[in-house]
Amino acid sequence: MSNLLEALHQLQEVETQLATIRIAIDAKQRRIDLHRKQVKTTEDRIEQNERAKRERTIRCDAQGLDVATREQSIAKHREALGTAKTNKAYADILAAMNTEKADLSKIESGILQLLEEIQNSDKDGETIKLQQKELLAKVKTAEKLLAKYEAEVCEDLERLEAERARLAVDVPAGALSLFTRVARHHDGEAMALVMKLHPKREEYACTGCNLNVTLEVINILHKGDALQLCSSCGRVLYLETEPVGRA
Repeated sequence: MSNLLEALHQLQEVETQLATIRIAIDAKQRRIDLHRKQVKTTEDRIEQNERAKRERTIRCDAQGLDVATREQSIAKHREALGTAKTNKAYADILAAMNTEKADLSKIESGILQLLEEIQNSDKDGETIKLQQKELLAKVKTAEKLLAKYEAEVCEDLERLEAERARLAVDVPAGALSLFTRVARHHDGEAMALVMKLHPKREEYACTGCNLNVTLEVINILHKGDALQLCSSCGRVLYLETEPVGRA
């Protein structure tokens, strides 16, 4: 194994431990973000519910004014009945009054429907606010868990980052950049052992993704001339003194 691969191996051990901590932190942060997103959803629902309630209230008030106007009109028609000079005039006034009464009945039914919807909006609003309160409590709990975990791993994280920085000094900048990119992509597992698939055949595979590795790559690895990446998963390939066969 080349000196570069040996240096990367040492770096890999530290990177794997760092990745374990980072993954745990990220998972806890994602839970916080999820709960915050759910809280935002409840805020939107509360706003929509309040807006719908306001619109119904405005419509209810407008129809209330319409009721008052029609009641006045009916009262006038009723007065006019007493002063009608002919049967036809009486019949016309009565028909107009009955039409006003029918319209008034429809409006009053609409008002009752709106009042029921407004009452339901109040109930829905209370339910959503209760859900929001529960979600806010979940946010606080998740934030406390994250803060607690970060406090617990703080020293380990600082130690590992310092160790990684120390080991990185022995790795050329280009190789270090490549290693870091691959490690980030594979949760710290930047390197993969090449396994010989059959003791009597020159067939090899990457243990990171189980796909074949060409003999050309194997020969380059034996020479130790340059880093070789798996053509499938992109991990840095390496050989043991002799490639290890499957159990």
